[in-house]
Amino acid sequence: MPTVQPSTSLSKKVDMDMEEIIRGMRDLQIKLARLEENTSTNNSKNVSKQGYVQRCIWCDDASHTRKDCNEFNNMIRQGIICWKDGKIALKNREDLLQINFGKGGMRALVQDYLKEHETVARESACYGARVDDEIGGSTETSDEGVLLLK
Repeated sequence: MPTVQPSTSLSKKVDMDMEEIIRGMRDLQIKLARLEENTSTNNSKNVSKQGYVQRCIWCDDASHTRKDCNEFNNMIRQGIICWKDGKIALKNREDLLQINFGKGGMRALVQDYLKEHETVARESACYGARVDDEIGGSTETSDEGVLLLK
């Protein structure tokens, strides 16, 4: 039975293909190492020295902190919230906002407060009245339902 010897051109082609595969694998290893390095760097930004995940105190989002929160900065600009003694508070209230991690952050507390007080403001505006008496003075109610004497 005749034996078949592989041609040298075929074996060279196989060697070339193997070299390409090896080169490609090395490139992939390098790319994978860079990707892992970038991923671990990005993830470590949100983990503090104590191992806690840092998240935005305002909106409860782990992708940024309060300093980088556009919604928080907009609320400050609009005058809805402010800083009192280094803490966050509603502008028209004395009490400070509580931390609300895992439940929507401080934003959820402020939204609830605004919804509740928007309804009260609407109702009091609906019940405003003006009364003229015979003496010539008048009494008005403001939007908040407080009597004002003129």
